[in-house]
Amino acid sequence: MIKLIQKTVLLSFILLLTTSVTFGAIATYEGGALGDPTLDENRYEYSEYFFLSGEPILLTGYVEIPDENTKDNYTETYDFELSNADENIFVDRSVTYQVTNKINDQMSQKIYKKEITNIQEDIEVNGDEYTLGSYTYDHSRLIDMTPAVDYYSGNVNYKKIYYLNGNSVANDGKLTHHVSSVTDIGYNHYWGSSETLVIDHELTFISDNDEENWTGYYTTKNSSLNQKRFQYNTNDPINISFRGSYVKSSTMENIVQSTYNLPEIEDGINDFERNQGEENITQNVTLDYESLLSPKIKDIGGHWAEESIVLLRALGIFDNNNEYFAPNSQMNRLMFGKAIANALADIEDMDLTDRIINNRNNDAEIFIDVDGEHPDYEHIKFLKDRRIMIGEYGYFKAYRPVSRAEAVKVLINALGLETLAPMPPYRTTFSDDSAIPTWARDAVYVANEIGLISGYPDGTFRGNTYLTKADATAMIMNFIDHIKDNITYDYRERIINKY
Repeated sequence: MIKLIQKTVLLSFILLLTTSVTFGAIATYEGGALGDPTLDENRYEYSEYFFLSGEPILLTGYVEIPDENTKDNYTETYDFELSNADENIFVDRSVTYQVTNKINDQMSQKIYKKEITNIQEDIEVNGDEYTLGSYTYDHSRLIDMTPAVDYYSGNVNYKKIYYLNGNSVANDGKLTHHVSSVTDIGYNHYWGSSETLVIDHELTFISDNDEENWTGYYTTKNSSLNQKRFQYNTNDPINISFRGSYVKSSTMENIVQSTYNLPEIEDGINDFERNQGEENITQNVTLDYESLLSPKIKDIGGHWAEESIVLLRALGIFDNNNEYFAPNSQMNRLMFGKAIANALADIEDMDLTDRIINNRNNDAEIFIDVDGEHPDYEHIKFLKDRRIMIGEYGYFKAYRPVSRAEAVKVLINALGLETLAPMPPYRTTFSDDSAIPTWARDAVYVANEIGLISGYPDGTFRGNTYLTKADATAMIMNFIDHIKDNITYDYRERIINKY
């Protein structure tokens, strides 16, 4: 039995999303985490630490989140029902945001701005009521839209003022909650999304008699990650037509770490003695299971690239219409380009009728050798429109073999990272640096720096060497691994551990 099916292969991928823009699953900036979905649509279990009373208290309950929205301008409302019966704390919160996206097509960038248009909070702590008197809120992001990943970073700043048992005229005290973000960063792509938000909170309470004044500080590190996991399961029966298959599961992981410096509470509030510590919330949710097709390939048993070939065919990144793969044959531009396009988006080929209709359009020809009737027109158009593969002298040259330099250029074009190369002249770390084509030098430099590629044992890159299908498969798997693992670490663990 081949090595692939002698073991269970567990690979972590990021959640496959629709084409709409989704940024993680952080529902609020108070420092909470989504849990399991309920039977009610868009309603999730939810946990949040409450600090307004001067000590960390875990609240649990539910949040209703809005559907994804693809419009440039829209409103969204989040409704929270939270409580801690033992501590006699109850919180009902409804927040409506106005979201505005301003797109600069030339720069392929977007300014995302979020404003609160309505907020209602009912907070009760041991019979005392906190009434929201006023608030200010600013949240914006710069989103850089590359073919493979929408990268973003932003800032959050808001202030809320509560009155204890009263209003601005008559009350038992005024509580000011000021928030500023240390970092708001994340990404969104075909395979998933991640959002990391680190926020500093400052609480200031001024009592009506100035005898119980206090200040408190806490920092919330909130990270949300949507993932796909693929597990290869073998079949026990001998008399079965396929040896095993992948099962796809959708998962969501939300983590909140809260460190605090608050007044000591013993028979009243003592602002001179400090209560310091850390509280954590982790929610791991499995949302869905789905079986994938099991590719039947006759010529890869025992090949070093077998596992990658099977997985990429099961995912539909490579076509499943041939029982042979020919792993040691050369990879051409069309097959490589289609695989990259399939790794970035859901693209459906047109049927014959649609191709004929499409070709009647005078603008249908995208390359001299690719017109509207080409069977892979949609894939090639996707590659050209996003400047992933722009052709040569007006030709796409679909069946020309792909060199290593050319393949790396395609991958870095997709990631939108070529501008990270230094100003020339510079050298790469490869011993055959002088042989790297000029047009691919920046891409090769960046790919090596981010760990997307590595050279041969003798230190060479061999950019002009043509890729075999097996070599290309390994390169595409590295590309997906970079998106699902390296970017995740860079945007999550490294940032969380920094603060």
